[in-house]
Amino acid sequence: MGKPIFFRPMTAQEKKGWNKGIYVGFYTYLIVLFINFSYETFASGSLFSAQTLFWSGIAAAFITELIYVFVQKRRHSQADHT
Repeated sequence: MGKPIFFRPMTAQEKKGWNKGIYVGFYTYLIVLFINFSYETFASGSLFSAQTLFWSGIAAAFITELIYVFVQKRRHSQADHT
């Protein structure tokens, strides 16, 4: 397949972090959509804007991935010092 032109391949640790982030982002979408749907049903108005709904899941996925990778690197570096 050759070398990637723009991006380097993800490490196993980064792949694992991204997979965890995807799950958190998906469940964030489910929760936010459920809250918004419930509010629309009972209050006949939208609680969250479309942009908020869109960015909430994406932000949750990326933030979870960053935190996971940071924590794993920190644990790995602490294990090397002992």
